[in-house]
Amino acid sequence: MSSAAVWNHNQLLNRFDDDKSLVADLMEFYIKETEGLLAKLNVALAADSSKDVCSIAHALKGQAATVFLDKVRLAAHALEEAILDGMMHLITPLYNELRRALEEAIEVVSCWLEGADFEECLTKKA
Repeated sequence: MSSAAVWNHNQLLNRFDDDKSLVADLMEFYIKETEGLLAKLNVALAADSSKDVCSIAHALKGQAATVFLDKVRLAAHALEEAILDGMMHLITPLYNELRRALEEAIEVVSCWLEGADFEECLTKKA
């Protein structure tokens, strides 16, 4: 998973005709929505509800794909697939991987939202 891009922000900008203001609004919304889903994911994990964990992982995967956050998309996909395949012993390590991917993505996106150059944001997180 480490070879995946944290954020293919150029693809997202291209999708919206390089409208940085629109992309910034979208990413601010993404961060807020993701924080809510992460809280729900924690509740589902605490309740040992694999059905809810799978559903939330699927939602996180779709959201990440929409905004080109590849590491998050891949991590959410791995968690969803493990549950669908009945590999419950993988839930905790895959959840931890998803959290790390989300933290990294939010750090890079937040840096960019604060006005820093995208490449500078990638360098800061490294």
